[in-house]
Amino acid sequence: MQANFMIGLGSKARVPIISFSATSPSLSSLQSQYFVRATLNDSAQVPAIKAIVQAFGWREVVLICVDNEYGNGVIPSLTSALQEVDTHVTYRSAIHLSATDDQIVKELYKLMTMSTRVFIVHMFTPLGSRLFTKQMQMSTLDPSAIDSMQGVLGVKPHVPRTKELDSVKIRWKKKFQEEYPINEISELNIFGLRAYDAASALAIAVEKLSVGNFSFQKTNISRDSISLESIRVSPIGPNILHSLLSTQFRGLTGHFQIVDGQLHSSAFQIVNVNGEGEKGVGFWTQENGIVRRPNSTSKVNLRAITWPGESTSVPKGWVLPTNGKKLKIGVPVKEGFSEFVKVMRDPITNTTKVTGYCIAIFDAVMATLPYAVPYEYVPFETPDGNAAGNYDELISQVYFQKYDAVVGDTTILANSLTSMLTVQQLKPTITDINELIRTGQRGSQKGGIAAAFDEIPYMKLFLAKYCSKYTAVQPTYKFDGFGFVFPKHSPLVSDVSMQILNVTEGDQMAKIEQAWFGQNSSCPGLNSSLSSDSIGVDSFWGLFLIAGVASSAALIIRMATFLYENTDTLVQLDPPASVWRKIKALATLFDNKDLSSHNFRKSEMGDRSGTNGMDAATASPATNYPPSPSSLSVQTQSNFAFSRDQATPASEYGDQMSPNGQTPPEIAFGIELANSKQELKVPEVVHVNN
Repeated sequence: MQANFMIGLGSKARVPIISFSATSPSLSSLQSQYFVRATLNDSAQVPAIKAIVQAFGWREVVLICVDNEYGNGVIPSLTSALQEVDTHVTYRSAIHLSATDDQIVKELYKLMTMSTRVFIVHMFTPLGSRLFTKQMQMSTLDPSAIDSMQGVLGVKPHVPRTKELDSVKIRWKKKFQEEYPINEISELNIFGLRAYDAASALAIAVEKLSVGNFSFQKTNISRDSISLESIRVSPIGPNILHSLLSTQFRGLTGHFQIVDGQLHSSAFQIVNVNGEGEKGVGFWTQENGIVRRPNSTSKVNLRAITWPGESTSVPKGWVLPTNGKKLKIGVPVKEGFSEFVKVMRDPITNTTKVTGYCIAIFDAVMATLPYAVPYEYVPFETPDGNAAGNYDELISQVYFQKYDAVVGDTTILANSLTSMLTVQQLKPTITDINELIRTGQRGSQKGGIAAAFDEIPYMKLFLAKYCSKYTAVQPTYKFDGFGFVFPKHSPLVSDVSMQILNVTEGDQMAKIEQAWFGQNSSCPGLNSSLSSDSIGVDSFWGLFLIAGVASSAALIIRMATFLYENTDTLVQLDPPASVWRKIKALATLFDNKDLSSHNFRKSEMGDRSGTNGMDAATASPATNYPPSPSSLSVQTQSNFAFSRDQATPASEYGDQMSPNGQTPPEIAFGIELANSKQELKVPEVVHVNN
């Protein structure tokens, strides 16, 4: 109220109103060009507070402010900034400046019943000291203000230590002791330093003008008037304002510069109340965020912090409420696939028991949390025991705060990722694992089904029992699996998520699956080969039969044709020839190249036309007696050399023919040469008598 009055006074008189203590953000909205704030706006510390909350991962906070314009002014900007880092303000406590001790204690008891344990306090020093003292008195007798604030983190404008600052402090103590010799010497706080810099800035601005007339112009308003209209107007006030806004210098608090009518924001120091005072643990700058030193750009952690209770571990920011309230965990009421979730009611005691695969995992996860969380399962059902709705309606109960969480076979889809953490459930095509069996495997043409499309957990459960008759086929459409549903910003989410990984990746998960899904003794593992659809040798018996029959028929036909074509050769053998000699002769004939074939005749014609004076290997004239083995050297560029009787003319295509058209008694052999310049040993030539 004082600042508003003075700002209005300065506007009428056209003189700058310089304030070193008016920090309320609401004052900036007055749009008075003559108001110069030579201190920081309260909102200037909001980014530093946001950075601290984000650095420690706190997702819920409680704001405790003085119930006046000073406390309310920072609420909008602080709430908006915390939302940017996904931190929710769960409660706002407004304590009046004139509140009694009983009223403060009552408000503190209300805060104790809540789960949030991160409190952002924004109030004047006298009220803040009473708040911390009363909080400490709830567990300790008559603590001092500093004792009650042990472990508290705070932010304050960073004032660099300089020789000028030390000199002013020495002169201040000397002056104070001279004027108030019996009083305890008071240290200069930030407001005293801001006042010194504000006075220095005004002196510099006036000296730059070099004027001596500071009189006010007279007005026609009556002297008896007490309204603002009676205020005289300064002729040089606008000039002083312009000179002040352009003034820059290094003051006691750091660099002094007025930007947009207020002091330019500088660095903030992060302090930790410890022992008899405070210790600096880091800094926040607009350029680099949280750093260990004000002029550093290194993103290192803060120095060691002693938290409330002399703990060195970072508080998780929430605890279970002290009122003993249990978490209400909603579970679906369903038919079929009871291995996942099953709700049973005892008709005698009227108590409800919830079991199943999903329930067992949730129990294991909650048991591994480093703190105890009391909870109870509440079936989502009507008074007569039927389901109260579908899965979408069940999930929405978390948003409406009927349930603190939902546990069941709820599938995580892209659309568990909204502000309400809603998830949708693919309605099972098969509501009971015996449905396919009851249809008698008749198929879709006979009133049954040809295939079932469902989620993998249901399929695994079904195949675990009926693996010999059914199998899973591709493609598989990927989902994120089953999940537990918690409200957004729930402090349990991060810890539960971490413990889910520990449980599912450990040995306990296999035991849970074995207990609820088991394995049919007659069924192999789901990942092993199944007799109903596995591929083995017997799967190809038809192909083997066809190939065998075709190959056998081809072999028989070829042998029959060969024997028929070489009947004369067998007949011409000497009668005393043994069976082995006959077989050997047939084998030799079978292995001999067919000189009458098209490919061979084409090759020989090429050899005749493309060789330069190829030497032909000659044998002895045809006789009725086999010649002795001989060796000869053959020089050729061809891949083959042929041996033939020189006395017998060759046919057009190189075939040896007798004058009467019969095959001569001497048979030629083709020999493949490994090297065209190589010496060749000609084997013994087989003679067949006519």
